[in-house]
Amino acid sequence: MKRFIDFLEKNIDSTLSDGEGYWLQVYSDGKNGNITRGRNVLVRFQLREKNIYFYFAKYDRPNEFDYEGYPLPLVSNVDEIKNLKHKDSETLCEVIKRFIADNN
Repeated sequence: MKRFIDFLEKNIDSTLSDGEGYWLQVYSDGKNGNITRGRNVLVRFQLREKNIYFYFAKYDRPNEFDYEGYPLPLVSNVDEIKNLKHKDSETLCEVIKRFIADNN
């Protein structure tokens, strides 16, 4: 996650595309943002003291994020995102890897 966190800090107040239809919006503090595809939310994320929390889209309203966060320690490897117990965790992992590879 270190590379992703560094990437977020370098792109504060930015909206970036991965070239595959996903958009990453990094808010002004670099610790919050979201990843969307069209009008649908893939995930909202929030960095806290020791964890990054992922809030996936609601099942019944894909343009809104759920309030149940999935924490992952900041010291984790990006591939550990796949272990989150959510149907979109593999997609999220691949999208984050593309952003890191394409923009670093």
